[in-house]
Amino acid sequence: MIGPLFGQSLPLAFEAFQLPGGIIGNRVNSIAQDSTGFLWFGSHGGLHRYDGQRFKTYKHDRADPNSISSSYIECLLVDPQGKLWIGTYGWGLNYFDPATETNRRFLCNPADPTTLGNDAVTALAADLDGHLWVGTVEGLSRLDLRTGKFTRFRHDPDDPASLGHDAVKALWVDREGTVWVGLGQALNPNQPEGGLCRFDPKTAGFVCYYEDPGDPKKLGNHKVRA
Repeated sequence: MIGPLFGQSLPLAFEAFQLPGGIIGNRVNSIAQDSTGFLWFGSHGGLHRYDGQRFKTYKHDRADPNSISSSYIECLLVDPQGKLWIGTYGWGLNYFDPATETNRRFLCNPADPTTLGNDAVTALAADLDGHLWVGTVEGLSRLDLRTGKFTRFRHDPDDPASLGHDAVKALWVDREGTVWVGLGQALNPNQPEGGLCRFDPKTAGFVCYYEDPGDPKKLGNHKVRA
């Protein structure tokens, strides 16, 4: 007997976890998994490592310069070498080695253009050429992992090849190594809102795409957050 076949849906079951730190600790902004299988959660209450049975929490400690720079974590990234990068909102970038539990901080120095562009980090991505891309509320920074120096990219209204504006919300490196930058609402009202930008390594500039309600071939919305 032949009849129509229908896919059978499996019952879904979710297990709820309570992270250390109460309500603040349970505001999870980012999740990453390292090569050993540990899950890492970045929250408003610190960095949490989960081994499948229990959590271990890392927080900022004023008395310990080796601790993470802030417990308010905005984004996480595990790089190809297995090191964990931690973006905090207002206290810069952290480079955490899970094997040794040692940490290095990268902070903005306005007087030094080779440092992080801003301490409010919003997005992270690693490219194929040994660079870490760091999105902030005031532009994009590229860290050369060999030298430890940053290159800053900002919006310039007089340069059409500059970053669309400075409020970076999302970063992605595709399989060809192209860096894509999602933009949100700029802090400066004189800058254009949102958009999507692609970095061109040949020119060290950006090609940007914007919303145009009258053109269906343009970007559908100007705020790109992921």
